[in-house]
Amino acid sequence: MKTRIQWREKNGLCGKTREWLYDHLKRDGYDRIEDILYGEWSETDGFYIKTYP
Repeated sequence: MKTRIQWREKNGLCGKTREWLYDHLKRDGYDRIEDILYGEWSETDGFYIKTYP
């Protein structure tokens, strides 16, 4: 299965790169992007991640 990441910003550019995303997900224990079903990030709350069951 090919993994597709949809990188959206609600209010303009968030100033982050895909590399930033991958680095921070790995730092938070998500080594396999394929395991992530849904994710959000905000300056105030950080990541909200849902993985496949």
